Amino acid sequence: DRSSAASDVYKRQVREKILSSVWNYDYFGDARTIDTHVKKLRAKMGERGDYIKTVWGMGYKFEITP
Repeated sequence: DRSSAASDVYKRQVREKILSSVWNYDYFGDARTIDTHVKKLRAKMGERGDYIKTVWGMGYKFEITP
């Protein structure tokens, strides 16, 4: 459910969890594919792409700052 995911704006996701959540299976390829998708998503979001924060060593979090 997208609305519940967006409401938890500080939730950190490790790459493997993102892969499992998005594609709904164990992904045995390169986990860096998430970085490519996040880069494209940020570009599509324009200025709001900054809402996706990189958490070094962990993955990503969605954070809306006033």
